[in-house]
Amino acid sequence: MKNLKFFLYGAVAVISITVIRCLQVTNLINPENGFFFDGMEGLGAALTAATLLIVAVGFLLGLFVKTEGIITSPKPNAFLGGAALLVGVAQLSEPIVGIAVSYEISPLLYILKLLFIGLSGVYFCYFGITMLLGNSPKSVFSVVPVACAVFRLVVTFISFTGMANISDNMYDILALTATMFFLLFYAKSLVGIKFKPGNQMLFSAGLIAVLLNTAAVLPRIIMTLLGVKQYEHIQSDSPISIMFITLYIAVYMLVISKNSVDSSKK
Repeated sequence: MKNLKFFLYGAVAVISITVIRCLQVTNLINPENGFFFDGMEGLGAALTAATLLIVAVGFLLGLFVKTEGIITSPKPNAFLGGAALLVGVAQLSEPIVGIAVSYEISPLLYILKLLFIGLSGVYFCYFGITMLLGNSPKSVFSVVPVACAVFRLVVTFISFTGMANISDNMYDILALTATMFFLLFYAKSLVGIKFKPGNQMLFSAGLIAVLLNTAAVLPRIIMTLLGVKQYEHIQSDSPISIMFITLYIAVYMLVISKNSVDSSKK
């Protein structure tokens, strides 16, 4: 597979960030006020800096990936189709399961967010089913997830939802921003808009979106499964949807890298 080192770094980075964030949230942050415990400020800040450094290195590695022969509009693929279908179902169920609502959000903005989440869910279901049936989905609809990501970011940025701690707020905003940029480059690549360094930015944005989404969501899911309740964090977006879009981004990058090898052998 092309760019194997890039993907190996991504796997190690995901594990490292998950461990760092779990240690940080469970041992260094006071759940009552969201600040580091007295005397732990230095260590807490150092772990945050280490996490952001891991993300920054991932971004730089993405700029040096080999993109010769990579076709960003993937052929029908069962793994990618399945990942897209999971995203679609998660997003369609998001308004039903329930989303935290802030009193600071206008009803119109909230309705628009729900509308675009639903449309994005329909897009990913369409993309996934089309892929699973062995056909290529129409690229023009890829603008819908971009609009959805913009509304998610705006609503989260101006919301107050009783979030557990300040570091969670930061990671939520950074993760949504990185995901929005990836979806923007993703949509451009699918519709054939060329720009430099287009494919490199696609991989860079994809990796930092995976890493920041991991930092924002995965540690809390792990702690919930382990029964650690005092560190619950209320989000304006579904953690399940975030994890599935993270999985989709990773699978998409893997699939287009693998396809580039196949095409080079012909």
